[in-house]
Amino acid sequence: MQPVSSVTAFVSRHATRPTDDAVASEILSVLDPEARLAVEAQAVPPPERRAWLRAHSGRDWSEAWLRHVEDGAFVTLRRELQRRGLLRP
Repeated sequence: MQPVSSVTAFVSRHATRPTDDAVASEILSVLDPEARLAVEAQAVPPPERRAWLRAHSGRDWSEAWLRHVEDGAFVTLRRELQRRGLLRP
């Protein structure tokens, strides 16, 4: 895996579609299932995101809850990328 300049770049490159990059898969595996789902939902246009999450999780997601889960996922991914030396300054 090539280093990335931000968590957003990592998400857009690896987390929103299947990846055959073993390191990226390991990094994503540190997320709990709910956080992983919220990260996968980044590939869905924002106006459709909550409906997509409802369809894939079987429950409603409030805007506040989605933001909370996304924020936590991005913090976790940032820490994991930094720990592995894959986040460019």
